[in-house]
Amino acid sequence: MPASDRFHFDHEGPRHKTWLEPFQLASRLVTVGEMKAFIDAGGYETPSLWLSEGLDFVRLNGIRAPQNVRYEAGEYRVFGLEGERTASDDEPVAHVSYYEADAIARFLEGRLPSEAEWEVVAASMPVVGNFREMGALRPLSAPVITPVPAQLFGDVWEWTHSNYAPYPGYVAAAGALGEYNGKFMVNQYVLRGGSCFTPGRHVRATYRNFWHPDTRFQVTGLRVARDLRDGPRRMRRMHTTPAVSRTGSRSVSHIESRRETRIASGTVSHTVSHTASHTVPHTVPHTVPHTVPHTVSHTVSRSVGGGRAEEPLELPRPKEGNHE
Repeated sequence: MPASDRFHFDHEGPRHKTWLEPFQLASRLVTVGEMKAFIDAGGYETPSLWLSEGLDFVRLNGIRAPQNVRYEAGEYRVFGLEGERTASDDEPVAHVSYYEADAIARFLEGRLPSEAEWEVVAASMPVVGNFREMGALRPLSAPVITPVPAQLFGDVWEWTHSNYAPYPGYVAAAGALGEYNGKFMVNQYVLRGGSCFTPGRHVRATYRNFWHPDTRFQVTGLRVARDLRDGPRRMRRMHTTPAVSRTGSRSVSHIESRRETRIASGTVSHTVSHTASHTVPHTVPHTVPHTVPHTVSHTVSRSVGGGRAEEPLELPRPKEGNHE
């Protein structure tokens, strides 16, 4: 939850604890190249990849690609504010529903993160990214390899598998103000991070967006997560572009977010100070071959699962493509 002297909406609180098991979060967003692989492999026609309701949704509506996309003869054409263009393989996929995001994550042998997992990773990141002020007004390819996760803020709203529901102890305000968020807490999923149309000052790690699972008109995309309880494993159809791993038992806050990166093994130590009076070291697999301390103060308390860092989740390095 944001500090009390900063503006935030009522549904971003109150402070509470959540237990997280050890997990990994991909170091970048899922790309157009991976979306093409999903389509080419018959992803839209493979029942085992879909939630039952999602499969009904794509069949009923004849969906074979994200909204505003024509995919023909290997060419992925996107229609946006600048008209129609060919998207590069390494830019983030956008305009996918929750149903599609869930199926794509499963195709990549992962899952969507919970909003708590996303927030734990994003809390230590600066809130910078491809926002409305940049003027691009479309998702852009991830930056060059950096020592921190890329694209956690801006570019596309990231679907999580968390239902939009009140936090423990939440009480909607009396009067019209209480109708702004509380009355919508049904049949919707939480998205995090903002998009290329979001004003940068509007976003923070704790910000909760929410939409129905069939929403596609928004600039919505995804990032893959995975559990570590079963030990490390390599994800199919993906190169060595690993993930951020968060483990350890700690009290944490609700989040703040930023951009993501491609990282491979090496260890970075993160020290996080919490509302509780202690600090806990965290390890993140990283290309940097030395230990870098980071201190992050949180304002909302959560408990995060104990354990140790495992092998990173491996995401494919996107193919070279045309950059516009």
